[in-house]
Parts: sequence; C-alpha cells; structure tokens
Amino acid sequence: MMYHIDSSDTVGLSDMYGIDPDSTVTHSDIMYHTDSSDTVGLSDMYGIDPDSTVTHSDMMYHIDSSDTVGFSDMYVIDPDITVTHSDMMYHTDSSDTVGFSDMYDIDPDSTVTHSDMMYHTDSSDTVGLADMYDIDPDITVTHSDIMYDIYYNYTFKKMVFIVLDSNDPRQHMN
Repeated sequence: MMYHIDSSDTVGLSDMYGIDPDSTVTHSDIMYHTDSSDTVGLSDMYGIDPDSTVTHSDMMYHIDSSDTVGFSDMYVIDPDITVTHSDMMYHTDSSDTVGFSDMYDIDPDSTVTHSDMMYHTDSSDTVGLADMYDIDPDITVTHSDIMYDIYYNYTFKKMVFIVLDSNDPRQHMN
C-alpha cells in the first residue's frame, strides 16, 4: 500500500504518484519528497517546494499560518488552530475541526475507531479506506491487506481529494 517497489499486482501509493513500480521508494520519499529527484511524494500534492525540508507535523497538521501546506488545509481547518491526531483522523465531535471521518460520511458525533477508519470490515454505516479501494465491506481486511497487499482481484480505485479551489494543484490525487 505504501511503496509498491516491484511490478507485482500489489497496489500502493507509489502507483498513485506515478513512481516507477520497479523502483525503490522510501517512506521519506513518498511522504515528504524533500529533494528535486523524480520521486513523487505527498508534499508535491500540497504545493510544497520539493527541495524544502518537510516535517511530519507540517504534512499532517499545518498548525501555523506558514506557507507549509498539510492535510488540515484539505479539510478546511483554520491553519492557526492546533489540530490533534484524533481530530484529523476521527473527528468524533461536532466541532469545527474537520477530519477523515467527514470525508467518509461518518456521523461527526459518533465514536469512530481506528479499525473503523482503516478497514471497515463489516457492512455497517461506518466507511473506511477499504471502501475507497472497492473491497467487499463484509470481508475481513487486515492491516497488511490495506497497507501493502491489495491485489487487483479487488478493483483498485484511486483516491480523489476535493479541495475548494478547482485550480488548486492539490485537487487531484492521480
């Protein structure tokens, strides 16, 4: 799910970013893209200078009003507020904080677990990453399945994140 460093049927983030499936892709490459090599990472999607140093906090939370762009921007969170991991991932209350659970149409006042968000292994109303990849919601999906070994016998569907500005280069994750 993360790297897809061979040409097998495994589907990973490196495919989504147009990285040669036979190349070696590191976590730093795929997450931050801190140099101007051909490696493509999340920082490119967020319009971060590919030669700059991007931290995990920058990418995930964007808790200040600097030029650094992170997930919180995609979710229309005030860039000057403090955003916690729980806020970003689960959004378990009806505050102004926006998280992944909103993208998946989960009731913002419900309790959302990590398993709900990542796997969606039952046919409840909870929506998780497994749905985005068209995995049968009633199958058992393991962490290894969703992260590394999703094969094409489950139809792979690329994520598309929608942002407010249609001209924003971050709009599509192709």
